[in-house]
Amino acid sequence: MVVNAGTTGLPMNTNDADAAFTTTEIHRSDDISAFTPLTSLAEKQSEVGLRLLNNALPDDFPNQVERGTAGDARTHLALGEAIRRIVSNERGSTIRDALLLGATWDQVAAALDTTLDAVADELRVWAEAQRTLNHNLLATNPDNRIGLDDAAYGETMRLVAVALEVAE
Repeated sequence: MVVNAGTTGLPMNTNDADAAFTTTEIHRSDDISAFTPLTSLAEKQSEVGLRLLNNALPDDFPNQVERGTAGDARTHLALGEAIRRIVSNERGSTIRDALLLGATWDQVAAALDTTLDAVADELRVWAEAQRTLNHNLLATNPDNRIGLDDAAYGETMRLVAVALEVAE
């Protein structure tokens, strides 16, 4: 069983996370709960970004617009960083999913605009981290399902071996 150790697969009521996110003042990426859906982050960043864009409008702009503040700029930066972290944290599992669902290594490398070797290395590093996470959590909870268990790790490393053969 594989559960990404990022923001998916963790038990929490999404509505609770959304409500907390909507009412929280955000000035650092750490102000954002790991349970906040990516769509909510993108929506809020878009709203704040629009206010910041409105600052470029002339003072005599004919329509009433809400202009951005320094707080909005900090919020925009924090949201961007949170989005970057989520996407980055999920990238290894998405590479693995793509391959297990039938994508070729060349297709995955093309999607990421990188080389096959770079993708294989990224998957290997991710798999090792997920296996370590799984083992560390098993030490305190024998029912742990987070990270890669030994079977899933082996399967992932076989995928990496295929990539290295293809690259030769």
